[in-house]
Order: sequence, then structure tokens, then C-alpha cells
Amino acid sequence: MNSRLMQASGEVLAVEVRRHGLTMRRPFRSGSAEIGEREVVLLCVRWGFEDGQALGVGEVAPLPGWSAESLEECLEVLQESSTGELVERAQGLNALRCGLQMSRLHALTRHQGCHLADLFAGSEGCAKARVTCQSTIGSAAMEQTLERAAEAISRGFGALKLKVGARPLDEDLRRLRALREEFPRVTLRVDANRSLGRREAKRFLRAVAKLDVDLIEEPIGAESLEELCDFAQETGAPLGADETLEGETDISADRLRGLRAVVLKPTSLGGFDRAFQWARAAKTADVEPISSTLLESSIGRQFIAEFAAGTDAVDGPQGLATGRLFLSDIFEEPLRGGSFDIARGRAELNRLAVEGW
Repeated sequence: MNSRLMQASGEVLAVEVRRHGLTMRRPFRSGSAEIGEREVVLLCVRWGFEDGQALGVGEVAPLPGWSAESLEECLEVLQESSTGELVERAQGLNALRCGLQMSRLHALTRHQGCHLADLFAGSEGCAKARVTCQSTIGSAAMEQTLERAAEAISRGFGALKLKVGARPLDEDLRRLRALREEFPRVTLRVDANRSLGRREAKRFLRAVAKLDVDLIEEPIGAESLEELCDFAQETGAPLGADETLEGETDISADRLRGLRAVVLKPTSLGGFDRAFQWARAAKTADVEPISSTLLESSIGRQFIAEFAAGTDAVDGPQGLATGRLFLSDIFEEPLRGGSFDIARGRAELNRLAVEGW
């Protein structure tokens, strides 16, 4: 990471705010909330630097049922804060802090004439031109699960993520077994979203041990990162932390021992600086960092893709291919053959900064 540029001071000079709704292709469940329209706030911010100024775009996207803060809380701070106090007032709202950081980084790269991925890579790194992605096939019934898996593989995806916990455990196990039998070479990942009790989770983990599952995210509702790591060491299963990371400020490799992976959602964590710190800690602990979206629009997904492209600790299939969950978007998702085309999405971000919404 180019720490000099990442930490470069900037002053908010002006802010344009637009509330925007993204219609879901099918209702999406997040915790207790069912989402038919994903609401976000789009930002266009003019930032002042020591030697000039520039416009940058960003996105504020707290997810109902997941994020501690609401979209209304973020909007209130945006609408009631002066430009001089906005950054400070955003510190307690992770999604707003992340959205403002997006706009600052974008403005900074436009001002300095560099790319976001290169900013994350730093002087010694080499940013990737494309980022391999996984395809989430959800929690559908058996027939739809197999159909979605086949369709994803036909589009070039080599890694699939299955949601479990919304159906009876035995049914989820049958879905997993069917996927492994039908697609023996695909990388299989599972996300339980903290839905299983400890006894139920242990039974599930024993049952899938022979299915060559690459990763199982958040099987239990752990109250701390330490509890999840202890459970991973107790079971020996390839577990991943996702929701458990939200609100954690003590970022260190020692706290990740026993995990297979950490799923890094910059909107949830409060910004790319924190996501980068977790990625570095994970690499030190020999834990895989996986960048992922929180159902942001194509704007937010592009920033996360740039982070994945530029951060050397981040490799393997990433959780970026969520654009197909929407009927329409800000701009077309630059996914081809199961990978994210960084340059194509970057051009769209720069166009928005020039032309506006």
C-alpha cells in the first residue's frame, strides 16, 4: 500500500448526495430483513489537497439486518454536518466512513494521475488487471441450486458459494452432496450466516468433511472473534470470519489463529484502511483474506475490486459477483468469464466524476 498517499490529508469542500434504489431480481434476506429494493446513497465529493483539488465518487451502503447503522442515520449526518465537520462525525458510522473514504481515494488518484489498485499495491506491488470471482448460488431448493450452479460454471466461474441454514440441515447437506457429485472439480464454499447452534454445527461439519469444502463461513453465532477461532481449532474445520469482524478494532494476526479465511467487507469494517490492516494480519497468520461486497452498487463493487487487485495478500476467488442480484445498476458490471475487469469499471467511475449521475 502507498501509505503516503493513503494517509494524505484532504479537506471536504463540497458534497453532492443522491439517494438511489436498486431493485433486486428476487427478494434478498439479510438477518430478519427481507430486501426487495437495495437503497444506497451515492456521493460526489470535492476534496481539497495541499496542491489542488479534485472530485471523487463514493457510496454509502449500510445493509438492513446486518449493519449497526442505518441509511437514515448516515443521511442525517450528511445533511446536517458542515463540510468541515463531516469526516469527524462519520467516524462512528462505518458505512459512511467507508463511503467518504471511497470518494477521497478516488479524488486523490484522479489528482495524482494514478489508479486505485496501484494505490493499494504501493511502490513495491503490482496490481492485477483482473480479479477471479466466486458465484453465490444462494439457498434455493435442490433443482434451482443445481441449475444456478451449472449456469455459473457455464459463465466461467470455478468457485461457488452455497448459503445454508435457511432450510432444514439434512436438506442443505443433500444440496451440498449433489453439488459435489455433479461438479467434482469446482471449488465449493458455504456460508451459514451464524444460523447453526454449536451441536448442529458440529454435526454439519462432520457431514461435509468428506466433500472437499474449501470454506465454511460463520457457522455459529459466536459472540467474539476468539470464540469463533476456538471453535475452528476445536473442530478442525476450514472456518471463516465475516460478521464477527464488524466492530472489531484490535487488528492482529494472533486473533485469527485457527481460521481458514477472513471475509473483508470494507463497508462493514468502516473503510479500506481497516480492510487492508486485516488483510495484512491474515497473511501473517497464514489465513486467506477474501474481499467481498455488502450488496453495494457497481460503484462500491468497483472500489472493492480495485482493493482486491492491488492488495498482494488478497488472492483466489473473491466475493464480487453480486451485480446479477439487481435488475439494473449504475453501470454494467465488468464481469467476463468469472473474473472482474478492473480497467473497464475504472473508466466508468471516472466518467461519473466528470459527468455526474
